[in-house]
Amino acid sequence: MSEVSREVPSRVLAMCRAIDEEFLAIVGPFGALVVEEVREQWLGLGKKVNATHAAQYLQLLADQIPNEQRRQGFVTKSLRHLR
Repeated sequence: MSEVSREVPSRVLAMCRAIDEEFLAIVGPFGALVVEEVREQWLGLGKKVNATHAAQYLQLLADQIPNEQRRQGFVTKSLRHLR
């Protein structure tokens, strides 16, 4: 995680960690593997410097939730972390 910390400002990283918690609350502990894969994918998309980039991360995680109702619940709860 130290490499990630150097690449992503602490404010954005804190947003992403809060989004991770919301994701795990929806999908359960096995979602941790998905979080790791999505984080790696997200970091590969370029520089991460602001809340817009955290919103991009949120959407990538939301895309991993097949149930529409659960996905919407995740997005609604996670959006509060982007303020």
